[in-house]
Order: sequence, then structure tokens, then C-alpha cells
Amino acid sequence: MLMTWWLLGLYLYDVLTQKNHANFVGSRKLEASAYLLGPERMYGMWERIPVALWPEKPELICEQKQGMGFALLRCPATGSYIQAIASGADQLRQYTASNILLDEFAFFERAAETWGAVLPTIQGGGHVDVVSTANLGSYMYDLLHSETG
Repeated sequence: MLMTWWLLGLYLYDVLTQKNHANFVGSRKLEASAYLLGPERMYGMWERIPVALWPEKPELICEQKQGMGFALLRCPATGSYIQAIASGADQLRQYTASNILLDEFAFFERAAETWGAVLPTIQGGGHVDVVSTANLGSYMYDLLHSETG
């Protein structure tokens, strides 16, 4: 959990400071991913940045309410955004990603499909952060112990 919080903070900083970055946060279900972008997590971090620390903090716009969070956070000042995604091959098909966070990847129902879809989206220079436990028998375990992973 601590690693997820740290990466959410880094992704928030990226959206607020880097021009035209496309960031994605994925979990098993869209609702879980949206929760990570919501007021209890990433948007809450943004709300709690003190004015004394960042007097001209860029605006962060929440869009597409999804359960307890948001499916999209957008920063008009930078043109960057963070989008919540679910597991599966079709979630990132049309995108080129700057950063992708896959949280609790060992528990994705379609982890192999998701991993196969993620790789082409970062070929232009993006990267993937995976937070998970490599449980024996999970795709995450296989990925970490394969020679080509």
C-alpha cells in the first residue's frame, strides 16, 4: 500500500508539471482504479497541498465520476491527464502512454492480456510501474521468473 501511495504522488506531480503526458492507473476493476484517483487517494493528495508549499498550484479537474472516485483527472495548465483503466487487452489499445501504474497486478483476472496490451503503448518512451506480490501460480510470478519477462 505504501508503494501505491508513493507512485500516486509521483504520477500526480507528473501531471501537474509535465506537458502533454498521458498517464494511466490500472487495477482489477475500473471502480478500483477510479478509487485510486478519487478524494481518498490522488485527488485528496492534490487538495491537501498547502498554498504555502505551492502558491500557484495548477488546477486539477475531475471528470467521469465512477463509484468512489474519478475515471479521469486532467490538468489544463499542462495538458496532461491521468485515466483510470480496468484490466484487459482493450483498455489501452489506442493510446501512447507516458506512465502506467498497475496496482495489485497479481490479482488481475486477465493479467496476461493486460501485460500484452501495455507493452506496445510504451514503446515510444513510456514506462510501467507494477505494484504487486508475486504469488506462486499468478501471472506476476510467471513474469518475474521468466527469461523474457
